[in-house]
Amino acid sequence: MNLLLKQPGFKGSAVTYKSGERQQLQDAGYVIVGNIGDQWSDILGAPEGARTFKLPDPMYYIG
Repeated sequence: MNLLLKQPGFKGSAVTYKSGERQQLQDAGYVIVGNIGDQWSDILGAPEGARTFKLPDPMYYIG
């Protein structure tokens, strides 16, 4: 199990970072079965995985 964190000084968008990390996982041989998030930046960008799920967050919303 790994924890992936954005490095200090990263200047790109959340979509760029998260889709790039998913691509690295796929390149390493992992199969992304599901992609879950409460914001669109969590699930947008390729690769998406076999299924994507956007869950509501009752505490806040970023449009």
